[in-house]
Amino acid sequence: MKKSLSLITGALLALSTVSAQADAFEPRVSVGAIAGTTGFGGDVSWRFHENLAITGRYTDGLDLDTDLEEDGVDYEAEFGMKASSLKMEYFPFGGRFFVSVGAMMPDIEANVTGTPQDGMSYELNGTSYSA
Repeated sequence: MKKSLSLITGALLALSTVSAQADAFEPRVSVGAIAGTTGFGGDVSWRFHENLAITGRYTDGLDLDTDLEEDGVDYEAEFGMKASSLKMEYFPFGGRFFVSVGAMMPDIEANVTGTPQDGMSYELNGTSYSA
């Protein structure tokens, strides 16, 4: 199994190297759409060298606002998630295989506010309080 995996990996790397040598490099910009746990967004990538590219990403769209009542308390809850990243990609063989390094900047916000209903009483640390 290890031998066949080594042969497949070697063949893929060789094909990547051959295709990179056959084509002359031209700088290019690419744009992509993203859908994931942080919502919807996009990528913009600039491959400015045969072996280097820089990619920026922004996602936005996962927002949740809700109201609920539980045990005499009215709750207002808000949740939002956004993210952006900036990465540098290194293409060691000049083909499509790359290794990237970068930074992810998440923007996650969660707020919950509870308001007791009139006439309710609550106990905290053995002391009873009325709303």
